[in-house]
Amino acid sequence: MDGSLWEWLGPVADVSAFPSDPIRLLSGVPQKLRQIVHTTIRDYEKGNMLTDTIATVLNVKGDRVYTISPDAKAVDAVALMARKGVGAVVVISDGQVAGIVSAKDFGQRVVLERQPLENTKVGDIMTSPVLTVSPTTTVAEAMALMTHNRIRHLPVVEKGELGGIVAMGDLARSVIAEQAFTIDQLQRYVGHRHPV
Repeated sequence: MDGSLWEWLGPVADVSAFPSDPIRLLSGVPQKLRQIVHTTIRDYEKGNMLTDTIATVLNVKGDRVYTISPDAKAVDAVALMARKGVGAVVVISDGQVAGIVSAKDFGQRVVLERQPLENTKVGDIMTSPVLTVSPTTTVAEAMALMTHNRIRHLPVVEKGELGGIVAMGDLARSVIAEQAFTIDQLQRYVGHRHPV
């Protein structure tokens, strides 16, 4: 099982003893718990562990998103990010998402390229076209999109309407919360069935 959870568990458990059925490592564990662990491992190996959606993330963090015009000065975009404590703002033109501008964009396209602050517009430094997600996108899909494209912010768009923005930190918090819930459920089951 190259690259699987069992390979990762190698230092912890002697999986070579059960090459055809690693679940046998759980012999003596109640059937119900074995099923939970088996399902969790199968989902992990298929990449289906992160089932929360972007809508779930927005329900926790809120749908507040800051926007700016492509005609605004780039320095005003950075000032807005600093005032609001965010790492990116969405660029709106004619009521539609036209791009996104981040502190990284400003650093790379203004500071490093020594562009004049007063004459540089948001439209000159924004990333466009912008990658977006919908509320039904899973956290796993959004994380894969961010990782593959080396970005840290994704506007949330549904039926052409901007509905929020998620950052890599928001997704990481969601993953941690989901894993903590799963661990808690397993501990409650084991503790209830097999008190110490």
